[in-house]
Amino acid sequence: MSPAGRLVGYNNRLVGCLDDSGRCMRRRHGFSLVELLVVICIVAMLIAMLLPALRRAREQAQRTTCAAQLRQLTAAVVAYGIENRGRVPTGERNGGPAQGEHCVWISSATYDAITRYLGDGARTTAEYAATDDRNLIEKQFACPNIWVSEGAEIPYFAAPVGWVIGYNYLGGHAVVPPAFAWKSPMKLSDRASSALWCDLNDWSPADRWTIVSHRSGGAAGFFYGAGGGKHPKDHNAAGGNVAFLDGSVRWKASGRLIEDPANKFIDRAGEMLEYYTYGSPDMTDVAGYRGLW
Repeated sequence: MSPAGRLVGYNNRLVGCLDDSGRCMRRRHGFSLVELLVVICIVAMLIAMLLPALRRAREQAQRTTCAAQLRQLTAAVVAYGIENRGRVPTGERNGGPAQGEHCVWISSATYDAITRYLGDGARTTAEYAATDDRNLIEKQFACPNIWVSEGAEIPYFAAPVGWVIGYNYLGGHAVVPPAFAWKSPMKLSDRASSALWCDLNDWSPADRWTIVSHRSGGAAGFFYGAGGGKHPKDHNAAGGNVAFLDGSVRWKASGRLIEDPANKFIDRAGEMLEYYTYGSPDMTDVAGYRGLW
């Protein structure tokens, strides 16, 4: 047998073979197709397991940011009230009560009054309207999930009515019906547990839109237009932050709407209460506009 055919052993272990010159030859070995497929499958499985966890972590961070913004907005309202005989900014839109009140809308005067106390060079309505630059809109006025929503650019200014913001402002409402167990705080001396701001979990069966800020599974918020009109839970609403007049912020989980036939004013959806979001002096039917806090 030639040297190339001789196997070299050491302590009964096969370590290689010799070529014609007596040198040890090393085998060159690459990945087979099967091995590559196995590796790809393992990587895919790891990604599939990690992505939901990453989405949940991101959503938890968004909820924390959202709660911090609501505390800032509440502090701004309190600062305004201290300088204005204890009254909170009005919940009216531009044009006064004749234009009706909607919790997702605020007037230019209310927007400017609140931005004044947010600091950091906050811009006024006039400054934004002159440039139409979204970078001049105060991001504190919208849940981070709504600000980056692909369904709608919220907040936005709609002349001459006012601002559509990324939260519900529940203060200063005189004509929104005080139904479904909520009463709009008008003064700083009102009940400290009165809800002042809340995340958007709003819908209109009449106009067929639904707004959801925080969805289960960590998905970002969305404004549902053509597919709207249904209850937020139908779009995987997880719940929302609610800010109270005393400055506290609480997360409330959403659930399916449970109507109480004995008392229609305490309908609940999980931990959240249902309420009307719109009203006007001559309104007789408010069923088309609902919200949760």
